[in-house]
Amino acid sequence: MRFLAESGQTSEVTATMIVAALRLAAPSGTALVDRLRSRGLVRVARSPDDRRKKIVRLVDDTVNPDDVDPLTTALRAIASGLTLGDAHIVAGFLQQVLVAIAHADETASAPALT
Repeated sequence: MRFLAESGQTSEVTATMIVAALRLAAPSGTALVDRLRSRGLVRVARSPDDRRKKIVRLVDDTVNPDDVDPLTTALRAIASGLTLGDAHIVAGFLQQVLVAIAHADETASAPALT
């Protein structure tokens, strides 16, 4: 929702763009758009320029991203208070956390050797 709201109504946002921005697998992105559509939050229409392309738009273009996603708003406020040096330290730490989580996921999904 935030990505769509911040993209504005004049931008043509596709499911592919949402997938890329959120770093999702294509099926997960499609499922996300389907859930948003079923909840009446977005509409999907064919592009007038390319019939193969589907454009995703907010139903209510006056939605405030801060109301939809207060956590990101709070995290951005916290981040804005960091010095550049502190931001680099936090970013490095979070990158290490992501690597550890990915490694744990790989280990958990690996077939057991017997």
